[in-house]
This record gives sequence, structure tokens and C-alpha cells, in this order.
Amino acid sequence: MGKLVFSVDIEGTLADVYRAAVPFLKDEIPGYGNMSVDEAVRYMAPRIDPQHIAELVRKVWVSEMSIPLIDNGIPAYMEKIHEHYEIYVVTASPGSDERIQKWLDESGIVHDKYLHFESKAEKIALDASLYTDDDPEVAKKLDVLGKQVLFLPQPWNQFAIPKMGFSDNVIFVKNWGELSGAAIREADSAKPVRRHA
Repeated sequence: MGKLVFSVDIEGTLADVYRAAVPFLKDEIPGYGNMSVDEAVRYMAPRIDPQHIAELVRKVWVSEMSIPLIDNGIPAYMEKIHEHYEIYVVTASPGSDERIQKWLDESGIVHDKYLHFESKAEKIALDASLYTDDDPEVAKKLDVLGKQVLFLPQPWNQFAIPKMGFSDNVIFVKNWGELSGAAIREADSAKPVRRHA
């Protein structure tokens, strides 16, 4: 039997690009100086169109600014997940491959493949055993296809979750500790998810 494949999105799941983008929005967020970064992210998420968000993400990746991990424990969690899965790190980001791969290496993110797609549709079409994403639209499309998703709620996606109507294919996890545990349980379960040759 082949190895399980774990697909993990970069922006918002591994890399905290949305919080890093907040300073680029200071002129667009009323009361910015009195808000925490999470409050600013929650404010901006439902009010900014996807093209503007893509441009902000591109600015973050092309800048020399430091992009933090969503959780400082991610490298250790990814090592544990890697004991059970082949890991594909995926993105449909406007960031450059060179910058993103450098960030992955500097952040200590273990992975077997890095895949940079042109669109979310290509990311959704990837044949993996288990997916991890923070984008409700991606999670819903994977859900409709009957694929298992570990969904990481974040300040920027909270407004969309109630509207999505997810099935049991989507497992909500509160943090990377829960995410890692759920991924390992899925790998060890009596009814394993799809395996790859």
C-alpha cells in the first residue's frame, strides 16, 4: 500500500501573511491605531475583495518583512505528521517560488513536494488523502467532492464559516496541536483515507 498524502496550504495555514499584511491597510481601516492585529484582520476580511487581498499577499511576499508562522510549534507538528504522510505544501499565492521556498526552509517546514498552482481550482484538483486549509471556499469545494479537510478557523475566515454548511468531511481544529492529532488519527484509523501508490 502506498503512502498517505497530506496537502497543506501555505498562506493562513502555515504562514501568517494576513496578519503581516495589516500594516499595508492602515489607511483603509478606521481606528487602526487602536486595534489589535487580530481585530484589524477581522475588520478587513469581509470588506476587502479577493483581488485586493491577493495584491496584499503579493506585497508581503515581495517585501523583505519577516513572515511569522501561524504557530511556532508548526515545525515540530509537521515532523510528527511526516511520520505518517508524504507532505505536499501547496499554494495558489501570487508570491514567487524563490521567496516562498526560502521561507519554508528558514521556517523549518518539512515537506516532500512544494506545488505552486495558478488557481484555487488546481489546488482543489490535487489528489491527496487529507487536506488542510483556512479558505472556507476551498474547504467547501473539497467537501462537496467528498474529500477530508482539516479546517483551521482564523480571524479572517470567521465571517464565512456559518454560511458554508460543511459536512462531516470537514473537521474543525482550533490550533496546530489539534490539527496534528487529527491528521495522525486519520492516518491510524481503521478506515484510512485514500492512499497513493
